[in-house]
This record gives sequence, C-alpha cells and structure tokens, in this order.
Amino acid sequence: MRLARIAALVCSLGAGLLAQSSGTSSDAGALMKDVVRYHISPGQTVMAVWFPFEIMVAGARLQNPSATDEMLESQGGFMRGYAVFMVQASYQDGEGRNTFLSEAELGAIASVTDNHGRVLRRVTEPPPYLAMALAGAKAGLRAQPGSEHLELLVFDNKDAAGAFILQAKQPGGCVLQLRSGSGMKAMSLNWETPLPSVVGVAHCARCGNAISPGWNFCPVCGLAVPKQPERKDAPHKPGAPGSEGLTLPRLVKEVKPDYTRAALDKRIEGTVVLDCVVREDGKVGECQVTRSLDPEFGLDQQATEAARQWLFVPGEKDGRAVPVLVTIELTFTLRAK
Repeated sequence: MRLARIAALVCSLGAGLLAQSSGTSSDAGALMKDVVRYHISPGQTVMAVWFPFEIMVAGARLQNPSATDEMLESQGGFMRGYAVFMVQASYQDGEGRNTFLSEAELGAIASVTDNHGRVLRRVTEPPPYLAMALAGAKAGLRAQPGSEHLELLVFDNKDAAGAFILQAKQPGGCVLQLRSGSGMKAMSLNWETPLPSVVGVAHCARCGNAISPGWNFCPVCGLAVPKQPERKDAPHKPGAPGSEGLTLPRLVKEVKPDYTRAALDKRIEGTVVLDCVVREDGKVGECQVTRSLDPEFGLDQQATEAARQWLFVPGEKDGRAVPVLVTIELTFTLRAK
C-alpha cells in the first residue's frame, strides 16, 4: 500500500470518527510515521495503524479546520475510552496466493497489552454511539482504493478504576500481538509513547537540533535535556534516594495464576517476574513484566492478572500510606502425572 494512500486513510478515519475539528499544523507524514507499523516476513504481511484520540483529532483537522476545540471534545471525546486499530493481515497459501484475514479472524487471534502488562479487553458489541462512529470510519476506509481488506479492531481503553490505559501524550506504549492461527504465524507490533506528532518535538537550547521525546541529551552536541519534574504520585522504590524510613507493604492475600490450555499443551514451566505498584489502599495497580516466560500462549498475561488480585497492608512513610514499587515472582509448575 502506498504511503500517500495510508496518509489519506489516516485522515479519512479521523474524519469518520470525529465529524468536526479545529485547525492545527499537523502534517500527514508525521502522523503516518507515528501510527503505522509493518511486519513483513516470508509468507505473510501485516500492516497496522493505531488511532489514539489525539491522532484522530489531528487527522480530522487536516480535512476540516473550521470547528472549535469545544465542539471537537463534545462530539468525539468519548473516543478516549477506546483503543482503535486498523489492521490488514495476509498470508500466502501453498500456491503463492494471498489470503486476507477477516475482522472476525483477526479478532480471534489479536490482543493488545500496554507497557505495564495490562491487557485491553476487545470490544465485540460496541454501544450505539461507538457503533455509529465506527460505521463512519469504515465508510471512510472503504472509499479509499485498495482498502477492502482493512479491518477495525476496537479495545476498551479504561482500567478497573476508570483511568485511561493508553495515552499518546504520556510515556509508555503498547503491543499489538497476533497469535498463531487462521493461517498466520505469531508476530507483534510495537508503539512507544509519547508520540512526537502529538506532543511536538523539542529543540536543543545550544545547537537547535530537533530532539524526539524520550531522549535525555542532544544527539548532535550532547547537551543534557532538563529532566521533567517527578510525579507526586510516583511510587516509592525501596533502596532509592529518599526512601529512608519507608515501611514495605505486607502481603495479606495471594492469588495463584492459572495455566492457559495452549501453555499446558506446550508444557511450559518457569517464572514470570513483575514490577507492581502497591497503592495506598493496599491493592495492586500498574504491573510490568520484567522477566517474561511466555508472551505467546498467555502465561505472562495470566501472571499479571493474578498479581493484580493480591492484597497488601500498604507501605508507609512519615506516618502515611504511600504507593510502593514491589517485585512479584509467579511460578508455573506442571503437576506430575
């Protein structure tokens, strides 16, 4: 698929999901670089586009610069609660013919996980307002030549507490994984945030070189980039500067992870290591897999889901409960027959 055609699809999907938008200097090429990912291997090809709310806005603005920000938010703000991916996947059969996966086939093997190990739930029965927005997006896609095999996958972008999981302006990212099935071999595509086209690119104070988000020094002259102030709600790390007097959380409820059928069939054993935040209420918040055992057959996900059900007496500092970063190890062992 040509790059120009993909850029047009970015704009059309944004216009379909958001009826009106306000002016911006966003460039279609920059949007395309941020959101499009490819996986090409012998016998199969996957192209995926992630559309966070901010990219939908920017894409729509390229087509219609007349509406106000207030109108934009009122008409499309609900899309922040959903993670939308446009995917085209194909494989070659024994005779070299391309077979494209349908939306149902993609949905059966696709999963999305953020960089903290949280798995997004796929939305299979969208509410009416979302269904209407998606219908507009699909109509925009189908209006583009050669787009008949592009499919939309939508995931719930809120955690149990109602907070947004994937955020284009915040450090993090996500992984779209396709498991083996429907003729496809397992593969994954990654996005890192913040997205430069959303937050903008800073310039070095010394030489003026453009510095992408995430860099802590200028790659041309080496000048250090000023650090962002630490979040007030950042978890305390045992042993780190400023952790003096920190009382560690105490475990009161442990939940063992379950095997998946696929992992049982593969007879996978071992340990998943996670860094988890024990919140002020003793519940587990964000979790990140730091040592993976099995991302393909679901054991990393099972470990994360189990860890999030643990309960603690919260850690304390200076007489008050504080969030604390802890390491949790969960082991999968097959029972002897």
